[in-house]
Amino acid sequence: MDQTQAKAREIDLVAEKTWPSFDSFGHPVGNVAVRLFVECKYVPSYAVFWFADKDTKAAKELVCSSGPFRDNNMYTDKHHYLSQSPRVAKLFTSSPGKAAENEPFYKALNQVLNGMVSLRGRAIS
Repeated sequence: MDQTQAKAREIDLVAEKTWPSFDSFGHPVGNVAVRLFVECKYVPSYAVFWFADKDTKAAKELVCSSGPFRDNNMYTDKHHYLSQSPRVAKLFTSSPGKAAENEPFYKALNQVLNGMVSLRGRAIS
């Protein structure tokens, strides 16, 4: 749903899957549900990404606040937000002079974030 215009917007693909979760004794404790939001965009020209150093403290706080990960746990440090490159893309452009809201990367990010927000809390189908 586009919150600014109250219109339904499409996303190219939403893939859903659940996996059973077990405690340390092998007893089932629930399921882990994963939703993958995919938006495809055609970019007719070169694209440029600007990278900056990753704020690992903020990344760790995010990982620990939004899932089963805890601070000072070896599995937390293996999370892909923390274990991959020490740099992250902060800015992008595909053509000079184009407004940010007209950038294909901005549109794709906006669409998948809106899709995630609209499906948050809903049961996996």
